[in-house]
Amino acid sequence: MSIIETDFDFGKVKIQNDIVIAEMNEGITFDINYNTEFLKFCKNHFKEKAYGYISHRIHSYSVNPTVYLDTAKNSNMRAIAIVSSDPISKGNAEIEKQFFEYPFEVFSTLEQAVQWMNKILY
Repeated sequence: MSIIETDFDFGKVKIQNDIVIAEMNEGITFDINYNTEFLKFCKNHFKEKAYGYISHRIHSYSVNPTVYLDTAKNSNMRAIAIVSSDPISKGNAEIEKQFFEYPFEVFSTLEQAVQWMNKILY
């Protein structure tokens, strides 16, 4: 299993098989500009192949929910999992879920998210 890790201005991104796992930096607002950079990175790696995304929310940050509309329209991302133990972050994710047309779930552990993602993708 090859793992690719990259640091961006907005956080760290790791690709493991067909799953992208990201840890965003504390205090950022993940917006369309960051999303464009992120999706370009994913497209360069996956080309036309479908993949999943796991947001490992170990830091507090905000997300402009329109990035989910942009992502569904401009990528082959076919599922999103949010991992957090923070009730506020989980609540925000439930709102964000409404903006993405593919499977989107919230989990308490990274292991749960990876297991779910593998079921969705394979």
